[in-house]
Amino acid sequence: MVKCPNCGQETSGDHCQWCKYPILNDKPVTHQKVAKQAKNEAERAAKEKAKREAEKARKVEEAQKQAKNEAERAAKEKAKREAEEAKKAEEPSSDQSAELYTGDIEIVLPPPIYPDQLKQFEETLKQIEGLNLIWRGGSADEGAIIALSAIKQIPLRSIIEKMPPVEKAEKKGEKIVATLKAPASK
Repeated sequence: MVKCPNCGQETSGDHCQWCKYPILNDKPVTHQKVAKQAKNEAERAAKEKAKREAEKARKVEEAQKQAKNEAERAAKEKAKREAEEAKKAEEPSSDQSAELYTGDIEIVLPPPIYPDQLKQFEETLKQIEGLNLIWRGGSADEGAIIALSAIKQIPLRSIIEKMPPVEKAEKKGEKIVATLKAPASK
């Protein structure tokens, strides 16, 4: 028999038969021990909860920081592209400035050349303002050569390239080589 630490009655078993107070291993359990255990358990649970919340907050902050960095990088790339496009729009390309012709110019039309195409090509050249036909010649092997004189700067290669009978026009040295399209079969 053991004396109950709560009510002082003689009792046996794990609990006092009079007041139902727990009695363990012949050592009385005090309210202070139970309260301390509950307090420790509550503190441990609070620390775990705080740790989980801190980890969650850290992940949210990291995600926000990453999103901000991505947005800044995308904005910088967009600004860079827009600046490059604006620069290209403001400055004429080196090809455009190099293609302005003035003075004497030779146009070579490599074979095969068909008389109707050559006549159409010459007529179109005569219509270009500031451009005069000086002479034309050539051979069966080398094709036709047309000598022109430009009294003002003209983007002649790009004009020739847009003519109906022309397939392509290239600058080769001081000359322009214009390849004519094969005529449509009748």
